[in-house]
Amino acid sequence: MCLEKIVGRHSSFSLITALSAGAILFLSCEKASSPTPPLSDFYLSSQLAGWVPDSTTPLDILPVDKLYGPLDGGADPFDKAGLLTWFHEKMNGGTHPTASSGDYLFDGYVHDYGTPEKARALFAKKVASDMPGDPLDTASGLVRFSTFPDSEAQGKMVLEGVMVEATFGQYYFEFNLVGYTDPGIAVAEAGKFLSWYKAAEAKQRKG
Repeated sequence: MCLEKIVGRHSSFSLITALSAGAILFLSCEKASSPTPPLSDFYLSSQLAGWVPDSTTPLDILPVDKLYGPLDGGADPFDKAGLLTWFHEKMNGGTHPTASSGDYLFDGYVHDYGTPEKARALFAKKVASDMPGDPLDTASGLVRFSTFPDSEAQGKMVLEGVMVEATFGQYYFEFNLVGYTDPGIAVAEAGKFLSWYKAAEAKQRKG
């Protein structure tokens, strides 16, 4: 299709010139229509030592309409924000030296919004609605990660754990870590998950 347009428009071109131009345009068309990066790059269960998949939660990449069931009607904000695909991952275990298998639970979602702008916009809305209102109020339970700016990741303390929301590239991440009697360990573990997600996104972007 692309080559036919070139030859028809520039009939005086030599065959070699037309073929060369067609090859360049073909590559451009291929690049433009290339599929989105695989969301499976962010599967954690095979990457982090000490954590094992929860057998009750299938690790499937699903379209946005499949989010309405798990969230019991709460998927509207994600749908309107431009969510393309997502997956839900649960794991048991923990990497802290005092943990034994099954002590801790990771429960997380990874969303693909197609562009960083859409992912950041969704993250900003979620943080505004989910996180404690006053970042200077230490009693509010707000968690700020020293290695990540507030525009990338924030969290809050929950019962025996921490809830975290983050965005890297075109992706939005939300997860809970529970089962921790020491809040400091929960926050440290959350930082490890965030570092892994960010590194995986950077690796994917570089190809």
